[in-house]
Amino acid sequence: MYNKRRTSTKFLLVIVVFALLSTSAYAFVSADKTSAKQMLAERTPIPSTELYRQNPPSEPFGSHERTLCSVDVVAATEVIQPADISWYKQLFNQYNRVESCFSPPVLQTLQGSHVSVDARIYEPLNQMMASARAAGATIWAQSGYRPYSTQRTLFENRVNRYIGRGYSREQAEQNTARWIAAPGTSEHQSGLAIDFNCITMAFEHTAAFQWLVENAHRYGFILRYPPGTTHITGVNYEPWHFRYVGVEHASRMQEYGVTLEEYVKWYFGR
Repeated sequence: MYNKRRTSTKFLLVIVVFALLSTSAYAFVSADKTSAKQMLAERTPIPSTELYRQNPPSEPFGSHERTLCSVDVVAATEVIQPADISWYKQLFNQYNRVESCFSPPVLQTLQGSHVSVDARIYEPLNQMMASARAAGATIWAQSGYRPYSTQRTLFENRVNRYIGRGYSREQAEQNTARWIAAPGTSEHQSGLAIDFNCITMAFEHTAAFQWLVENAHRYGFILRYPPGTTHITGVNYEPWHFRYVGVEHASRMQEYGVTLEEYVKWYFGR
C-alpha cells in the first residue's frame, strides 16, 4: 500500500511539473508574439504602395538596378545593430556601413552562372531554387555578391552622368543615392543577398515571385524590401531582392510580417 501511494505521489508531481513548464513556455511564446505585434502596432502609417507604383519617382537614365532609398518618398528608420550580431542577421545600410575591405569569408560561384554568394548560403540557395523548379516556378540568380569597388564604380558613374547634366557634386550624389547604394551600404557586398530573374516590378506578377513569397522562409530567405516599408528600410520596394537570415529568423519574420530592421531592433531590445 505504501509503495502504491508513493508511486501515485511521484506521478502527481510529474504532472504538476509538466503543467508548470508548459504554462511557462506558453507564456514566453505569447509574450514573444505580443511584443512583436505591439511593435507592428506602433509603426508609423505607411504610404500607399499602390499610389507609389502609379506615380514612381523618375528614372532619368532609364531602367537599372535600384538598391537605395528614394528620398522623394520617406527617410529610413535608424537602427544601429550590436557589434556581436550574427553574420546572417547583420544589417547593411546607410546606418550600418562596412569597410572597403569587407567581404564574405569564402565565396562560391553558382553552377552554370557568373553569380557568387557567401559559401555559407550556397546549399540552402540551391535547395530553394531546385524546389521552385520542381513546383514549376523557375528562378535563377541575376545578381549576388558585389565587391565594394564595383559598387563604387556604379555609384560614381551615375554621379558623373548627373554632373555632366549640370548638377553640383552634392546634388548628383543625392540624386544617385535614390537609385544606387553608396559603396559600403549595399547588401550585395555581404554575399547574402540575391536578385532573382528580372530586376523590374513586373517580377511580382510571376509564378516565381509568388512561390518565393510563400516558400523562401523555409530555406532561410526573406523578401528584404517589402512594399510599404520604405520609411523603415530606406529602400524602395524590390520584389526581386531576397536576403538570407537563417530558417529560424526568416520563419519568425514571415509570421510577424516585419522587416529586418524591425526584427533586429525588437530581437535585441527584448
